[in-house]
Amino acid sequence: MDYKLIYLAQRNPAVSPQDWPRAWRSHAAFAAKFPVLDAQITGLYYCSRIFEPALDGAPVALPGATREHDGVAVISSPFGVHVGGTLAPEDRARILEDELRVFRIHTPNFSFRCKEVLVEGGAPGGAAVVRFLARKPGLSPEAFLARWRETAPTLAAAAGAVRYVQNALIEPPPPGYPFDGVEETWFATAEDAVRFLAAQPPRERARLGALSDAGRSVTIATDVIHGWPRPASAGGFGATA
Repeated sequence: MDYKLIYLAQRNPAVSPQDWPRAWRSHAAFAAKFPVLDAQITGLYYCSRIFEPALDGAPVALPGATREHDGVAVISSPFGVHVGGTLAPEDRARILEDELRVFRIHTPNFSFRCKEVLVEGGAPGGAAVVRFLARKPGLSPEAFLARWRETAPTLAAAAGAVRYVQNALIEPPPPGYPFDGVEETWFATAEDAVRFLAAQPPRERARLGALSDAGRSVTIATDVIHGWPRPASAGGFGATA
């Protein structure tokens, strides 16, 4: 069971959807130049929103999927305090400066520290549907977590899924991001992820309706553009944009 640093990114408005994967990867390369203390990261994935979802070559709508956010980063570590690493102040300042070249705001303003539960499956695939869940009004945090655990979907219920993870927040989220949990459903390919989200099975809609406030939650379909360990199914990293 790992700790996670997960963030829900919006790109700098000056960065086009076409340039977004390249810009994000360039920031990763820049940050990798700095020594990171106590990070001991076990996994890191940058997942870009699928800007033009399609099935069999035809555009398809994704009900409830965000168009306001552009990507998700998932960083894993066995250590909760230092997930993401500890940097010297001058190095942190340089990284924060470069962040504004790529993102709308600094990453600490849209990052969430979590503890994961791997419910089912193995390694991540090449794409993921990530849901940032705000609990339904009237549910306490404890009741939300209990219901979430009890109603966890099986991989068989999500055709093509290879991994399902629940991440409970261990610190309050930043202002404007009222989430109580983040769930990852990983797929071998972007088309599998799009097919799952486009179908919106009734059982899945009922599960989410019993748990979460749709107006405050965020769902995003993503394609892995950078990461390690490299997903075996991903082939060459690259978003669909």
